Amino acid sequence: GIACTIFEKEEEVGGVWRKNYADFALQVPKELFEFPDFPYPENFRCEDFPTGPEVQDYIVMYSKAFGLRDKIRFKTFVTEVKPLGNQQRGWQLEFHSTEPGDRTKKSETFDFLVVATGMYGWPPHVPLARGSQKFQGQILHSCTFTDRKQAAGKKVVIVG
Repeated sequence: GIACTIFEKEEEVGGVWRKNYADFALQVPKELFEFPDFPYPENFRCEDFPTGPEVQDYIVMYSKAFGLRDKIRFKTFVTEVKPLGNQQRGWQLEFHSTEPGDRTKKSETFDFLVVATGMYGWPPHVPLARGSQKFQGQILHSCTFTDRKQAAGKKVVIVG
C-alpha cells in the first residue's frame, strides 16, 4: 500500500454532502452516483434518487469500508503548501487544528501532494456584478446556502 495522509478541516468526511444538501436529493439515479468499487449496499435503505443525508451516509460507509478514517486528520486546516526547493523533491505543508483554542501551527513534509478541495473551496469566490452594492438583499454563494429556510418568503434569483 501507499502511506497516505488526508487532511480534512471538518469533523467528518462528505464535503458539501455533510451539511449543504439536507433538503435536496440527487438529480440522477444512485447507480450513476456511486464509487465503482462500492455500489450502494443492498441493505442500505435509500431512494432511487438519494437525499443529501443518504449520500452523506454512503460516503461515510465508503470511508469505513476502505479503512480511510485511520489516514484522515479530521479538524485540521491546511494553511500553506509549498515545494521544498533547493533541488529537494516534495512539499511542505503548514496546518493547524480547527479545535477552539488550539491554533498551534504545525509543519510536515510529504513526497507527493494531491489537492482535492472540490469546487467549493473556502473562502468562496463571489463575483460582484456592477451595481451590486445598491442591492438591498442578501448575496450568497451556493456553498453557504445550507437550509431552505434561508429563502423562505423571499424572491430568489440564481445566477450561474
